[in-house]
Amino acid sequence: MRWFWLLEMSDLLLDVYTSYLALYLAEVVGLSKAQVGLALGGLIGISLAADLALIPLLEHVKGLKVCLVGWTAARTGLPTAMWLLWMGPVALVAFIPKKELDGHVSDPTV
Repeated sequence: MRWFWLLEMSDLLLDVYTSYLALYLAEVVGLSKAQVGLALGGLIGISLAADLALIPLLEHVKGLKVCLVGWTAARTGLPTAMWLLWMGPVALVAFIPKKELDGHVSDPTV
């Protein structure tokens, strides 16, 4: 039951990420609806191709080797690297001054 719960939560996380990515591409980047649809369609297509390529690979590789690779990645700094990658966009959103409607850049220190 625990694995089913983790599967459902990871699926929800992916769905939420995809929906926020669509909002980001439309509102912040300024892409049209068609461009956002193409970008997300490409992302989902690449994800499907990666999943399809992974299935035969997992049939040929023993599960213990896959677990060993995951364990090694976790012990050699993968979580730290993931946090650093996540902090980049957060820092951009938090520290880039917003443009006012009249074209002036607001100073966050004032």
